[in-house]
Amino acid sequence: KLDRRALPDPDPAYLLGNAYEAPQGEVEIAMAALWAPV
Repeated sequence: KLDRRALPDPDPAYLLGNAYEAPQGEVEIAMAALWAPV
């Protein structure tokens, strides 16, 4: 089991500070296309 109290609080700035990066290269593009419907 996981002790959730031992984990640090989430940092909302981390999610807001990251800009979108398009997939680069054949593998990343293929993986993005595979996961797009999900």
